[in-house]
Amino acid sequence: MKNGVHFTFIEAFVALVKEHNLNNHEDGKLTDRIQELFDAFQREDEVFKLAQASTITQRIADADYKRDRAWGSIKVITAAFADTGTDQQKAAAERVKAVVRNYNIDVNTAFDQESALLTNAIADLEKVAADLETLHIANLLTDLKTANEEVKRALAERNKERSETENGQLKAARAESDRCYDAVVLYLNAKNVLSETAEFDTFIRQWNANIARVRAQDFTAAAPSEPTIVK
Repeated sequence: MKNGVHFTFIEAFVALVKEHNLNNHEDGKLTDRIQELFDAFQREDEVFKLAQASTITQRIADADYKRDRAWGSIKVITAAFADTGTDQQKAAAERVKAVVRNYNIDVNTAFDQESALLTNAIADLEKVAADLETLHIANLLTDLKTANEEVKRALAERNKERSETENGQLKAARAESDRCYDAVVLYLNAKNVLSETAEFDTFIRQWNANIARVRAQDFTAAAPSEPTIVK
């Protein structure tokens, strides 16, 4: 089960428990187990949010803005020289325009994809460095290359950071949520089997319906761990 699906699964279970007010049940053994689950899920919530956010994200956004601006400026200035420059500048502009046209980069594309395209475009622009000097935009290529390298470096750092969080803290938090979930499930099953009134029937039916929905939406998913609530 993917991290997001797992989080949503436990979140839904906690919500249903609260909806049925089981966390205030007169059975202290049940409420103790439920409180442990609440605590475990709160920890999973904290770590899950940490895995989704990163202080590096702003660095990526800033560098991406700089490289987009540099790329856009190269295109605009080159087009202007192609129309109004001297014969030498027009010839240089056409060669630079040919490189730009070959890549046709959409600056709104995914960071990784744009980074790869710009890396290749930069390599080709460096082959016409003399033309960039003629057009007085060699500094823009320097800015473009610097910003693009910063995006790639920051993306790698963020991916490593997220991987470590997900493989370490989040894995442990998920395991603890699963353990507490199972403890509540096992106890509810036992109580319902032994109870003459089957007081948890409605809760069990509703939760089993949720399990079915999760499995229908994600074929790799099961309840976080077995056993699930059955009747």
